[in-house]
Amino acid sequence: MKDNNCSPRLLQPISTVLLIVGTLLLQNLNGSASSLIEFTSPVAQHPAPQPIPLPSPQPSAASQLVSQRVQQELSQQININRSAVRIVRVEPATWADDCLGIPVLGESCTQELTPGWRITALANDQTWEYRANADASQVKFEYSTTEFSRLLQPALDRVLHETARRSNIPVGQLRATQIEEQEWDGCMGINEPEEIGCALIGITGWRIVVTDGGQRWVYHVDATARIMVFNARESQINQYHLP
Repeated sequence: MKDNNCSPRLLQPISTVLLIVGTLLLQNLNGSASSLIEFTSPVAQHPAPQPIPLPSPQPSAASQLVSQRVQQELSQQININRSAVRIVRVEPATWADDCLGIPVLGESCTQELTPGWRITALANDQTWEYRANADASQVKFEYSTTEFSRLLQPALDRVLHETARRSNIPVGQLRATQIEEQEWDGCMGINEPEEIGCALIGITGWRIVVTDGGQRWVYHVDATARIMVFNARESQINQYHLP
């Protein structure tokens, strides 16, 4: 930067330091975190040869295609610019059927394991979850953080009423002490001794722990609250309360 109070003959090279502070804010189903990143340019007294940049690892063509499809779907779904949709995670998944585990009205589903993807996007200060098949020819919205809360309530209600039935304890005396988002296999995370194996499929849901103040009941529930499995091994209850 030029100093207007200095004469030209007094001008000399000045080294420059650029400080850029950025704050990155990431929100998800369990909360949010922020981090401070500081970048400082090197102080160079003399011109130096610039290093040749090495190519960065590129994501696979399949994951890129899936990301683009989700950006398009979400931007149309909530009517925002596609560039405002940020893809934060693309990971392989296997679904229980060719409907990606999310059948819609009038859709016929074949019960066969379908490889694909689970995609997490950020838009409008919310997290959005999508499912896709391997070639991204089928992309389905699963839930957003807003819908997550809406979906959790029926699961929680069902767990509390089931515990009341099992224990003969009124619902009003029971409370959920722990709710964890989980992705279950075909056995909902509980492999009984007589079962040969469990399908490695992604069933989104919760692990919910209920207590009456002394005992605890543990359940594995899917996101729709249609599937609920009692985890007897992790529960701590009096023998006379068993059904």
